[in-house]
Amino acid sequence: MRFENQVAIVTGAGQGIGKGVAKLLAAEGAKVTGCDLVGERIEATAREIRAAGGECLATVTDVTNERQVQEMVDQTIAAFGRIDILINNVGGVFGLEKSLREISDDLWHKTLDVNLTSQFLCSRAVVPHMKRQGYGKIVNMSSLVGVRPKLSDALPYVAAKGAVLGLTRQLAFELGPHGINVNAIAHTDTITERFYEQIEEASWPETVEEVRARHAQYPLGRPAEIEDVARVVAFLASRAADYVLGETMIVSGGNFMV
Repeated sequence: MRFENQVAIVTGAGQGIGKGVAKLLAAEGAKVTGCDLVGERIEATAREIRAAGGECLATVTDVTNERQVQEMVDQTIAAFGRIDILINNVGGVFGLEKSLREISDDLWHKTLDVNLTSQFLCSRAVVPHMKRQGYGKIVNMSSLVGVRPKLSDALPYVAAKGAVLGLTRQLAFELGPHGINVNAIAHTDTITERFYEQIEEASWPETVEEVRARHAQYPLGRPAEIEDVARVVAFLASRAADYVLGETMIVSGGNFMV
């Protein structure tokens, strides 16, 4: 198995892409620490992993809080003895504003804290352990809008996801000499448990029907499924990606070709 005897931390593992990644890494032999803000969600993920024969430490962690991040890392070391992989998955859109003047300071800071600062805090906490090992893999989740801004009324989110790419490249430059690979994923719309519900709740600039019609125009004829993204994450977390550093992997079903 690709990840036998390796330990992975997956943030936001209680649902969506994070849950899919945690389950895939565990299925391929990794011992997984999964964190989420909601205890019931992360415990459900842990139960599913254990039921399939894997190992999972579930933690309730606010990854925008430095102390809680350090506690999660300390718990992982206490439970498993090492950290080989960090998947910085937590993110989200917290409001759609029609103009620059309508963006509140609170919305701006919350969006950057969750989508960007969390990745900085988690990376900073795990890097000393990876340096001691001379090995590590960090995968930062961005978005297609971080590469090609095209989401109306979501300036804080687009700015944060673009900044993730800069963070990724600079971390790669600094950590590559220590045997630590840092890469990012920019994925298109991915159908998680509540994708279409969230469109309706957030007053999205498109209706659900318009989103479905847009997805049908992708060259592959569909949006991404969780598994599509999780498999690319697993590749970047594996030894097969040892010579991949500072890259942004586009997962778009041909929706964006470089």
